[in-house]
Amino acid sequence: MSDFYSSKPGPITPMAQVGHRIAIWVPPQWNCYKVLFYQGLSKSRSLVFNLGAIAPGVPGLAVQLAGLNLATDPPEAIQARFYVIDDIEVSILRGQSDQLFKTTNLIARTDKFSLLKDPCMHLTEFVVQKTDNPWAVAINPTGYANLQSRIAFLGFRFVLDDLHYARKTVEEVEKEQGPITFVMSGGM
Repeated sequence: MSDFYSSKPGPITPMAQVGHRIAIWVPPQWNCYKVLFYQGLSKSRSLVFNLGAIAPGVPGLAVQLAGLNLATDPPEAIQARFYVIDDIEVSILRGQSDQLFKTTNLIARTDKFSLLKDPCMHLTEFVVQKTDNPWAVAINPTGYANLQSRIAFLGFRFVLDDLHYARKTVEEVEKEQGPITFVMSGGM
């Protein structure tokens, strides 16, 4: 039986185990892989990114989170949660243009106070793969200049075997691949 992965309150857990098959949604299709290996990425200084100085009320530039870049051969995916360290609001993009955590008319941003309502930060969890590396955009909502704008990540890096199978519907994937875990990545 197939399963749909979604983040849950509590500590982050891997979206799949070694040997499991996953279908990652990257619009407009489900791309299928087998998990070869995964490893944890714990909270550490190397996973803290500074988006730079930001003037009050001005959005910063989109910054590629180069340390989270992924290999394409074999393909990799990252499952991560993030938290904000400084007095900024942050939004995450899959690649340079696919805004995550959005509706048609708004973008949900995370700030350092988000930890008060979501202490495990499960609402910030996202998955990106291969060349769809994560980017971040920060805005300074305060009346003073921020000299630094830091965000931190934790999660898992997955090494995948590309099954060279992609379909537009869940039903097509289940019919051909059998039991598989479906994972969302990106918007529509």
